[in-house]
Amino acid sequence: MAGRRLSEPDAAREPIRFERWMGAHSSLRGADLDGAWDVDAQGRLRPTIALRRRFDQLLGLLGEATLEQIGAFIEHDVRELAGADAAQGVIDVWQRYLALQRHHFQSPVSLQDRSTWAPAFAERQQLRRQILGLELAQAFYADEERQFAALLQGAPAAGATTAIDRSQLGPEALARLQREDAAWADWERRLAGARAELSAAKDLSEAQRREAIDRLLARFDASEAVRVKALLHLP
Repeated sequence: MAGRRLSEPDAAREPIRFERWMGAHSSLRGADLDGAWDVDAQGRLRPTIALRRRFDQLLGLLGEATLEQIGAFIEHDVRELAGADAAQGVIDVWQRYLALQRHHFQSPVSLQDRSTWAPAFAERQQLRRQILGLELAQAFYADEERQFAALLQGAPAAGATTAIDRSQLGPEALARLQREDAAWADWERRLAGARAELSAAKDLSEAQRREAIDRLLARFDASEAVRVKALLHLP
């Protein structure tokens, strides 16, 4: 269920207010945060999948809150738990994780075209290590990559769930899965188009570029537009 958008302009400077809003009015209201700020007693960060899970859950607030507001909350929450050094370490990882989410991959992937899977997997694996570093990339993606590598080999990984056999789904479940596939493909197509248009507008005047950005964002609904602005670094 969608929550109420956080509109206070100074909320990013008041993370305690953000925390109250998140618990009372956001789409996360009433829920415990997933994952953890995994730091030791000396405030040293322990890279684990728990950190990625928490990042992903907080990123789900985009459309209700800004990246600035979410980042300010992260810094405050970790500092209260483990001190300034730990907070800086987590924020550094957060910024690198955002950079990975914003990256425009060159190898397209189609769920219907198995020949696209290996190149896309190799590119993503390489960029994760390049942007996050080997230790973080393995902590965040090891299980996912092991399962996908096994899928490429045609066998399920140890402990992994078997890929969905669509022939065994009932009509309603199959239709729902197809709708989800189509929605995700449509989002990736529209985001790629927006990225290409933004690149083409780089030589325009400031006023012309602003008009081009406004036209671009008008093709997305309100919550999507907020995410597009964050992913494409738009003002």
